[in-house]
Amino acid sequence: MRVTVLRFRAGQGVFALAAGAVASIGAVRADIPHLSWVLERQLPELTTGSRALQVVDRSQRVEVVVDGPVEVIELAVDDIAPCRTTTSATIMGFARRDDGVVALLDAARLVELVRDAMPQEVA
Repeated sequence: MRVTVLRFRAGQGVFALAAGAVASIGAVRADIPHLSWVLERQLPELTTGSRALQVVDRSQRVEVVVDGPVEVIELAVDDIAPCRTTTSATIMGFARRDDGVVALLDAARLVELVRDAMPQEVA
């Protein structure tokens, strides 16, 4: 059995989200937070391959900037290990690939974190 994910980078990390949790890939805009900021409060270094992902969880949608390359890959279920020891509630597990390790992100938690990272509107 295989799982289809969208793989991308943020800073030095390689991450992936379930392909079904990404509604669209678009151009970067100044009002969209970068994944490096959302996860670690680190200022990103934008690259020419940066893209905005629209991440969906139930009825909630957020946009987050990631670094490229952004690509669809398939992971063998046997190469995926659930995460049990990290302090990050955002990482669900890790996948082993010939070209390295991928951290698998929890879309629901990522949506919450992006919402928290956005500036709050004043009423």
